[in-house]
Amino acid sequence: MTKIDGYKFKGEYSISGEDVPPVAGVFVVITIVGKRKFMVIDIDCSDNMRRTIKHHERKEEWIKKKQDEMYIMIYKEKSEGIRNGIVQDLRDVRKKNICEDVY
Repeated sequence: MTKIDGYKFKGEYSISGEDVPPVAGVFVVITIVGKRKFMVIDIDCSDNMRRTIKHHERKEEWIKKKQDEMYIMIYKEKSEGIRNGIVQDLRDVRKKNICEDVY
């Protein structure tokens, strides 16, 4: 488990999406930047994370921002309203500069 802004995410899944469970939730795309640090590249949610990640419209952008290894972290959540709220919370913290925060 990795804690991101108070939410416990499970991962490290491949950006191909093949190993991501086909369940509803929030996902965070991260890239490793040095020892034990990572940078958030993108945040999104879906009712089927595997399908969404496999065919995500911003996947090419993720790859352009990759620095070292890249992973998907997931937070399972069935409620669409709660998923959207979590995504908004996480994006608000980053103020739309997602690629500038290193953890």
